[in-house]
Amino acid sequence: MKKIFVFLILSTPFFLNTLFSQGIEKIVFNHGDIYYYKESNSNKDKFLLLKISQNSIDTVFKYNLPNAGFEENPICWDILNTTLIVMPIYVDTKNFATLKLFNFEVDSLIYLLKKHETALRSYLGGIYRTFSSDVEPFHIHNHMIYYRTDTLRGNLFTDFTCTKDSFLFYIYIENKKSLEKWQYTPFSRVLGYVSEKDAPRQKAWIKQHEYGVNLGGSFRTFSANNKNYLITEDGRMMLIDGDSIKLQGQIPDMQQKVLVFDKDQNRLLTIEKSTLNSIKEPFSIKKIYQNAKRVIDFKD
Repeated sequence: MKKIFVFLILSTPFFLNTLFSQGIEKIVFNHGDIYYYKESNSNKDKFLLLKISQNSIDTVFKYNLPNAGFEENPICWDILNTTLIVMPIYVDTKNFATLKLFNFEVDSLIYLLKKHETALRSYLGGIYRTFSSDVEPFHIHNHMIYYRTDTLRGNLFTDFTCTKDSFLFYIYIENKKSLEKWQYTPFSRVLGYVSEKDAPRQKAWIKQHEYGVNLGGSFRTFSANNKNYLITEDGRMMLIDGDSIKLQGQIPDMQQKVLVFDKDQNRLLTIEKSTLNSIKEPFSIKKIYQNAKRVIDFKD
């Protein structure tokens, strides 16, 4: 991996309050557009996923901050081609948490959020938009913690990586200092990347491996060049390689930075939170890149 500095010339102006999400914050570049979460102006417990394109800035998804001990869990989301893959936590009136997995077409969400509230509710609740109404690996551990069926206590942290070929879900059980990797097998078939006749019939959730590792809290995972990586709150970058997890490097002062995943150039960047928050609004996107301090280029 080669570290480089990048200066991209993007001039689209937009407005930004405090860039903020849960856990390790991230920005995604995809097909020339930029996606990131920000705190809602009207409700500090609501976050908006925004899409910044050449001529507009649009709200793609709205997410309410969960309670019941999951306030520090990152918002699990990614963009795959033109699809938003999102895994929100919902908490019921008895403080029982459920993790769900959805897929939404970005342009459909933007259009319906602007125009059709009734149609939006129907779209969000559509059977073809829901991968999993109760993510099994999360449910197993959360059920034991909630109902105190064994000695398991503490926090659960989650994230996922997805490509057109696979969906990998990671859950860190803080009490056990254990990271589990699970595969969601219907993913490629449901999105149409694999035909029904070519898709083997398997259990929906298959546990691939369990790693004994102390992550210390929340984390982010990502895929590059058919390899899977993980970044912790304290900046450790690890390669998840089969049945092992290996330290690859250290991002200094990670808690003061935001991760930038550039899917178009296959790069990982970091930028200081203070730099983002100090830029006056409105401003051009190029200022973000002019202040990028670190880039990892996965093409080399």
